[in-house]
Amino acid sequence: MHKITEILDQAFKERLQSQALKRFPLAYSEKEIFNAFREIAERIIAKPYQTDPDNQQALALIVKWIKGEETSKIINPLKGLVISGSTGTGKSLILDVLSFLGYMIQVQYQGKTFPLSFQVLHAQDLNQAFAKTGCLDSFVNRQVLCIQDLGSEARETLYMGNRQEVLKSVLEQRGDKRGQFTFISTNLTENQIQDYYGDRVASRLKQLCNTIYLTGKDRRK
Repeated sequence: MHKITEILDQAFKERLQSQALKRFPLAYSEKEIFNAFREIAERIIAKPYQTDPDNQQALALIVKWIKGEETSKIINPLKGLVISGSTGTGKSLILDVLSFLGYMIQVQYQGKTFPLSFQVLHAQDLNQAFAKTGCLDSFVNRQVLCIQDLGSEARETLYMGNRQEVLKSVLEQRGDKRGQFTFISTNLTENQIQDYYGDRVASRLKQLCNTIYLTGKDRRK
């Protein structure tokens, strides 16, 4: 007869396995993934996509994240992404490309498989939604949430006399959940995020996301 502790150990093991978040690595090489990334980017901007020393390292990390190998020691494919950099460095374009490539990326959580596809939402869109409904559940509970230009939104939003720091609240609550992916672009550095949104949000973002920095001049000029 099995000891009670052995039965409990097996029960806990099976429950953890069933609740675990899992990525299915893409079968394509990193070169093939980058070529697909470039092709999508060029379709979006209708001109050649430029790579140079300012963005090559960041793009290499993003390609590794897309590849999705959980053994990677460079980037964690089970976390989302914060793309940080100054204006015009290509942050928003990266999110747009990922929104297409996400259809190829399969994730499993609690026995359910879903693609990492998403709609890109501007940070102010969340404020406007709260101003209309007073509810944040659709953003807090969304399996994949993508926020463009974090930090550009109004700090507080009013709904029927109730003032709410919408982005702060959404990110804090998502940090308490499992099986979700969060993607963000921002002009803010990690320290600036901490100063603006507080220690709790800064800590949650480290838990939720890999941070990738884009450097260089404004590519829109």
